[in-house]
Amino acid sequence: MTKDTKLKRVEFINNEIDSNNLSIKIMLDILQLKRSYWDKYKNKWKEIKGKKNFEFNVVNLIYNESLKQFGYRRVKNGLKFKLDINYSNHKIRRIMKENHLIPQYHLKAIKSANLRKGIINSQCIYEDKIKRQYKLVNEPYKVFYTDVTYLISKDGKRYMSTIIEGYSKKVIDYKISDKNDQELVINNLKSFIKKMRKDAIDLNGIILHSDRGVQYQNIQYQNLANKNNIVISMGRTGVCYDNVVIESFHSLLKKGTIYNNKTIINSISEYQTQVKKWVNWYNQNRDFEMQNNIAKRRQNKHYKSKALLKPKYSKLQNKIIY
Repeated sequence: MTKDTKLKRVEFINNEIDSNNLSIKIMLDILQLKRSYWDKYKNKWKEIKGKKNFEFNVVNLIYNESLKQFGYRRVKNGLKFKLDINYSNHKIRRIMKENHLIPQYHLKAIKSANLRKGIINSQCIYEDKIKRQYKLVNEPYKVFYTDVTYLISKDGKRYMSTIIEGYSKKVIDYKISDKNDQELVINNLKSFIKKMRKDAIDLNGIILHSDRGVQYQNIQYQNLANKNNIVISMGRTGVCYDNVVIESFHSLLKKGTIYNNKTIINSISEYQTQVKKWVNWYNQNRDFEMQNNIAKRRQNKHYKSKALLKPKYSKLQNKIIY
C-alpha cells in the first residue's frame, strides 16, 4: 500500500467519523490501516494534501505553458528558472506519471540520409562555412540557418521558410506561402534584413547557412544577400546533417502542431494559426533554456578548473606535481 493510498484512507475516516456509527478501530481494520499511522496523520493529512496540490499545480503550470510538450527534465528546468523551485527529477517524474502529464507528441521513425540529386548550378554554389561545427557557434547574431519545410493538412498544403539564429536557436523570421519558389525565400530574407536593422544588429559578415535548393541558387536571392554583406554558406544537397539545426527546429515544430496526438487540425488556415502560436511560445521558451545551458556551462567550467588545480602525486618522485 502506497503512502498516498494510506493518506486517502486517513482522509476518508476523518470525513466519515461523524456520520458513521462505526468506531475508529473497526474502520481501521476494514481499511487495513495501523492505529499508529492513524494517530500520526489524523491531524496532518490536510497539510500534506495542500502541499501535494501545490506541487502538482506548479508542475502542471510549466507543463501547460510548454503546450504540453515538456518531459520531466525540461519541466525541472522550467521550475528552476521561472519559479525558482528546485524539485528532484524523481519527484517531478512521479507527479507527472500519477497525473498523466505525458508529452503530447509521438516520435517519428529516424530516416537515413537520402542523397538526392538536385538541380545544381556550379556557378551559384557557395562553400560550406559551417561544416557541421555547430557547437563552435559561441556568439549571438553571427550565424543563421534557413530552410523550407511543408505544412500539410486535410484541405491543403503550404510551404514555410524560416531563418533562425544559430546561438540561441530563436526564430528571427518566417514566411508561409502556397508555392515553394524563390519569392518565398526572398521575402523571408527581406523581412529578416528589415528586423535585424530595426534591432540595430550589424549584418556585415554574418553567415546565412542553407542547403543547395534551387531557391537558394537563385540570383536575386544571392544578390540580395551579397548586397547586405551577408556571407552565404551551403551544405550538400539532400544531406540533412549539413543543416541539422534548422531541420531539428522544423521537426520540433511539427511535433508540437500537426504530429501532436491531442491537437486536431481541420484546415490549413487553422494549421497556420497553430504554427504562429507555437513559434511565439518557442521563442519565449528559448530564454530560460539558454539561461539553463549557460548555467550548466559555467558549472562545468568551475568543476574543470577545480580538477586542474587539484594536486597530482607522482609515485616515482614521491612529490606533488601541479
